[in-house]
Amino acid sequence: VRVTGAKPVDCSVDLTNGTFLVRFDDVVFQDKFDLTFVLLQHARLLLVADSYQLAGKADLAPATTYSVQFSLQTTGVGVSNLDQIKYRSRLAHDNESTFISTSADLVLDTSNNPAEPVTQSNALKCSGFYPDTVRPRLSSWSLDLTYNFINLTFSEVVDQRTLNVSFITLHGSDGSALPVTTGLYTQLPSSASRVVSLGITKAEQDQIKRNANLASHRANSLISMQEFAVRDYADNKLVSVGMVTPLAARAYNRDSVSPDLGSFHLDMDRGLLTLSFSEVVDRSTLNPSGITVQNMVSNVPDQLFGLRAGRVVNATQDDIVVELVIDVNDLNAIKALRNLAVNVTTSYVVITGAAIKDTLSNHTANSVNAIPPLNAIQVTNFTEDTTPPVLMWYDLDLTSEKLTLSFDETVLASSLLVDRIYLQDAAMANESVGAYQLTRRSAGRPLGSHLETVRDGTLMVISLGADDLNALKLDTNLAVSNETTHLNTAVDMLVDMNENALVAIPDLRAVRVRVFTSDGRQPALLSFRLNLTSEELTLVFNEVVDAQTLTVGNLTLNRASTADRSSAFTLTSDSVLVTNDSTTLVISLGTLDLNEIKRFQSLATTATNTYLAYPSTAVSDMNSNPVQPDELGVAVQAVDFFPDTTMPTLLSWSIDMENGRLRMVFDETMLSSSLNVTLIEIASSDNVPDESWTLTSRSRVILVNDPILVVQLSQLDLDEIKKRTDLVQDTNSSFLSFVQDAARDMNLNAVVAVA
Repeated sequence: VRVTGAKPVDCSVDLTNGTFLVRFDDVVFQDKFDLTFVLLQHARLLLVADSYQLAGKADLAPATTYSVQFSLQTTGVGVSNLDQIKYRSRLAHDNESTFISTSADLVLDTSNNPAEPVTQSNALKCSGFYPDTVRPRLSSWSLDLTYNFINLTFSEVVDQRTLNVSFITLHGSDGSALPVTTGLYTQLPSSASRVVSLGITKAEQDQIKRNANLASHRANSLISMQEFAVRDYADNKLVSVGMVTPLAARAYNRDSVSPDLGSFHLDMDRGLLTLSFSEVVDRSTLNPSGITVQNMVSNVPDQLFGLRAGRVVNATQDDIVVELVIDVNDLNAIKALRNLAVNVTTSYVVITGAAIKDTLSNHTANSVNAIPPLNAIQVTNFTEDTTPPVLMWYDLDLTSEKLTLSFDETVLASSLLVDRIYLQDAAMANESVGAYQLTRRSAGRPLGSHLETVRDGTLMVISLGADDLNALKLDTNLAVSNETTHLNTAVDMLVDMNENALVAIPDLRAVRVRVFTSDGRQPALLSFRLNLTSEELTLVFNEVVDAQTLTVGNLTLNRASTADRSSAFTLTSDSVLVTNDSTTLVISLGTLDLNEIKRFQSLATTATNTYLAYPSTAVSDMNSNPVQPDELGVAVQAVDFFPDTTMPTLLSWSIDMENGRLRMVFDETMLSSSLNVTLIEIASSDNVPDESWTLTSRSRVILVNDPILVVQLSQLDLDEIKKRTDLVQDTNSSFLSFVQDAARDMNLNAVVAVA
């Protein structure tokens, strides 16, 4: 058993792909490898400047192997290991300058033994070395005209000693170019860095400011660099940034005296924001996204809104005053904030430097001085909103069951009264025009319509309640098409955010629907009830269905959720529908169907063996959408089951003396095995006890569950009846009686006694 840890025996460095590989003489746990215990050396004679201790964490999967390979790209602690190695000019530039020393904490072998150290004086020379062949790229750059620097960020650390600024050119949006040939200097960093900073002289600053299309803002600050502009530490030339497609600055900072915003007026009725500045500004440069309206002076105001769009009045005429017509969407968004811009005390403005620019003579526009939230300016003149809201359009979708209302401004959602909305089938109300008033959901009317979300805005979406949906569907002339869908409202239907009442829509000028979507949703059976006492089958649907489309013969009662034809019964025309169009249909079960159902001892005796199966053709809704069939042949279980509690009654009886058979006809299916023949008495009249005979147990019932029970009389019973000459001679001498216990129906209800 090995008692010493694994020893590094070889290593390999790939500076092109940024990987490092260490090979051991024994199997090690990769996830126990710690790269921070690897010291990369220039030689076995260690000098501090010619070595680098790897940093960070190797992201390795749990596994056992003889070698560990990890990335040098990043460390998670700042500059990548790869950049640090490249930055050291004498380290790892070939096999002869690539050695490693390690400590015992480097890794654990499969016996959890620490690694065998490799000392610095006996550093392991890497047999594999792959030099850096990747050319550096300019990743991004920024222009700072306040401190006069160009910051260049590259894809890797570059050798700033090779920088040749004559191969760098600034470009403008109009095709203008400024070759950078003199007057720049390099600030050399003290450690590995991908950023090179170039200082701009006064001469270059002046040239930039003279050209309004060159580096006057980030969009027209572009740069190109030829491949000879700089090299990396492996002497790889830069990937050119061509003059045809120069790279735009990632960040831009302008240097100048900026204008100040002095005051502003806000007219919420007209949606007009008037800004007054300390100097003439270029109106065409106004950027609404640099303006924020807030309700107080604070870094964290209760409510605020950043403008996104708008139209400048007389944009081509520069002046101290700028009028901005606020975009209608922004205006409505401001109105939706109940504590913002409702009066003088809730109206403040803050701006960013991007809000507007001045018109300096050197054609370099300076951004306005930003006003932070803590220095927000209060409105000087404020005009409140006095214009009533107007309904612009509405859509009715009976499939999604929604009524969508669009207004010309933000309205107060909580003020909307659904029951102040009326639908009618024509634009002008008269005696022949059908109309319907929506209902409002409440504790007393839980199925009324209601707002889907109580959120102030220009769109109000009403979820139509079942009461309204079913009422509309029952009216076959209303809301069945665009032509039959019109809407009118009362003035108190809702108000805007300043409590201006809606412009009412009278019933004589009802508005036609913009988009009408008919009901395309299949109705679904929610539940059913079977009552064998009242002899009714009740079907409950999620919407109104067309009673005339119901086909009773498509309804099958099953004993289980899946089809079992041995205990299943499909209704016949003997059963009939007794209700009209509704969400609830009631079928009166015919006697023949009832008797057939009761004949099954394992069907429809409790809720647990009462299921209903039906196809999509069983019934349709008012828009001819077929019902959703029972899914994948799985029948629906009864939600309520009421067993037969009615006592069966003898309707008639007859006796065949020649064949010795007693035939009894009941009003429902009887359980033949329950018949006790010894409780049956046959008499010549209903009051002569001596002219009678009570059957004996030798007579037997023919065991068939049926409304008709047949008893095969024994020879003894036949002889005894025949001995009595006044007994069973004709109908006048044939009377039958029995007590309740004589027989029972299929639900074990005792028969009505015949005295």
